[in-house]
Amino acid sequence: MPRKEDVVIAKNYLNEKELLALNNLVEQYLIFAEGQAMRRIPMQMKDWIEKLHGFLQLNDRNILRDAGKISHELAKELAESEYDKFHQQRLDQKVGQDSDFEKAIVLVEGEKMNKKLSKKA
Repeated sequence: MPRKEDVVIAKNYLNEKELLALNNLVEQYLIFAEGQAMRRIPMQMKDWIEKLHGFLQLNDRNILRDAGKISHELAKELAESEYDKFHQQRLDQKVGQDSDFEKAIVLVEGEKMNKKLSKKA
């Protein structure tokens, strides 16, 4: 069951295959970075950006050229708004529906009442 906190984390909605591909890509890049460190190659942030772009191109991945048109705050608001709609739909569906647990409680209480009545009779 998704939680409201989860809707702003994109990787929470990757399927198993996509998540495996993402983990594989990250692992490859971290191994590369570790190799750079072991060889004591000094790297500036601009160097890492260049290496990352080359790494992504080597792996046939698209590179974002800018931050896009939607701000983080707006994306978060949209995701949370959609979650609120989803959550309300689930609540509306539950209205009038007893859970199996609630039904079992009613049955057990009914059986207890029947036993008490049987003993008195």
